[in-house]
Amino acid sequence: MSKCLACEKGGIFLRISEDGLCPDCKSKFGNVSYTDVMALVKKYSNYSFERASVVQLLTMLEGIAVGAMYKLISHKTWIRDSVNPEIFFQHYRDLFTDAEKAIEIGKYFRYDVSPTEIKHEYREKAEEYTNAFLDRWWDSVLNKACNVKTLSNREKKINEETNHFKVLWYNYLPDSCKQHFDNITSMIIDVENMEKKKKEPPSFDIVGESALLDELKNADDVMKLHFAYSHLLEFYYKYRETDEKYLKLCVEYCEKDIGILPAVDIESRKEVKDKRNSTLALGLRISNDVEDMYKRTEKFGFIADIPAFKRLCIIYEKQKEYYKAIMYCNEAIKHYNTHDLPSIAEDFEKRKAKLEKK
Repeated sequence: MSKCLACEKGGIFLRISEDGLCPDCKSKFGNVSYTDVMALVKKYSNYSFERASVVQLLTMLEGIAVGAMYKLISHKTWIRDSVNPEIFFQHYRDLFTDAEKAIEIGKYFRYDVSPTEIKHEYREKAEEYTNAFLDRWWDSVLNKACNVKTLSNREKKINEETNHFKVLWYNYLPDSCKQHFDNITSMIIDVENMEKKKKEPPSFDIVGESALLDELKNADDVMKLHFAYSHLLEFYYKYRETDEKYLKLCVEYCEKDIGILPAVDIESRKEVKDKRNSTLALGLRISNDVEDMYKRTEKFGFIADIPAFKRLCIIYEKQKEYYKAIMYCNEAIKHYNTHDLPSIAEDFEKRKAKLEKK
C-alpha cells in the first residue's frame, strides 16, 4: 500500500508522486524534491529523523538558509573592517566555503541577495579588498608605534610588526598585493613627529542591513523575532559613530528585544515540548544530555546571553546617564539569576558597582 513520506497518509487509491508525496503534501512543496530537501536539512543541521511534515521541513530549511546568509554577512563585515591578518584571511577563506553551502541551499530557497554574486564579487575584487586591508593594517601598526615613547623603540615596533607579517602572511598575498605591501612598508616615516591616526567610522553596509531587515520581516514567531532583533541591534551598534540615527536604532531594537523576553521564555518551553513529542512520535530515543537540556528550559525558560542588556549599559554609561545604565544592570541581574546563568549576573553586579562609584 502506498504511503506518503511526509504525512504517512496511506491508501490503495492514494496517488504518490515520484518523490513519495501525496497530492496534499506535493501541492505545498511545489516543484521541490522532498527527498532532496530532507537530505540537505540532515547535511547542514543536527536534526536526526526519518520523516517530517512539509511545514516542518520547510521551516528547518528556512532556518538553515537564514543562518548561512548571516554567516556570509559576518564574513563580509570582518573582511571589510579587520586590521588583524589572521582574522582577515580566515574570513576570506571561510566566505567561499560558506558561499558554496548557501549556493547549494539556494537551489531550494530563494535568497534576496544571491550567494553566487557574493562569491563572484569577492573573487573578482580580491586584490582591491586585500589592498584596502593592508592599508588598515599598516595604519594600525603606525598607531601602535605612536604609543611607544622612545624613537628607537618606535622603529623597533614597526620593524617587529612588519617582519611578523612577512613570516606568517606574506605568502597569502597575490603578487600585485605583495607589491602594495612592499610599497607601504618601505615608505620613509618620520618617527619623531608621528601622530596617531584617527579611526574612521566604518562605511555603512546597505546590503547587510537589507538582509537583516528581511530576516525581521519574515520573523513569523517570537523566537525568530528575538534573533532578528539581536542581529539588528548588534549591526547598528557597529555603526553608532557613523551616524547618530544608527545608535538610536540600536537602542530601539535593544528595548524591543528585552520587551519580548517573557514571550520568548514561553515559546522556548513550547518548542522543547514539541521537540520531545516529535522525537518520541518518530520512535527515537532522547539522550540524557538532551533531556537535561529540555528540563532546564522547562524550568528556567530561554537560557542564553541577551546582548541587548550589555549594549544598553555601555551606551548609557558613555552618555553619562548612569542611572539608566544601573537600571539595565538591575534588569540583567534579575534576568540572569532567574535563568540559571549566575556567572553572567555576577558580571553585571561588578559593572553596577563601578557605575555606582561614578
